[in-house]
Amino acid sequence: MIHINKLIMRSQIQERVIELVRSFLNTNLKNWTVLTNPSPLISVKRKAVRMGIWWRMQPLKRALLDATIMFLRRGGVVRAVRLINMIKEIVQELLTYILSRKVVFVAYLVGKELVRRFREYLGIVNDVKYIIHLGIQWLNIPLIYRGP
Repeated sequence: MIHINKLIMRSQIQERVIELVRSFLNTNLKNWTVLTNPSPLISVKRKAVRMGIWWRMQPLKRALLDATIMFLRRGGVVRAVRLINMIKEIVQELLTYILSRKVVFVAYLVGKELVRRFREYLGIVNDVKYIIHLGIQWLNIPLIYRGP
């Protein structure tokens, strides 16, 4: 019974981390209105290939990102709102899986959430190292002893 509870808690934590990464990316990818530079897309693709995430994506999404990169390399400009939104979703999905594997980033997001929850006890915390420290501390607590 305890083993099943640990698995359920672990999957809930993974879902929560992915949710935190997605919300972080939503706030940071909002300002994409026109795509003229292929370098951010190329760097995301390289990281995804290096980490083995690229091949887990749907072939249609991979083809769309490859075609967009080729179009931008040849001097094209993407202005279509729907296409930009589709590319944002693809990049967000790739970055979600890339960043959810980075412990420091996950610790930062968890620490930020802890600071938000316990603001009345901690006060205003702007130190990034302290936020990461809080996140690592919480991640190192065994699943049985963690609160909601």
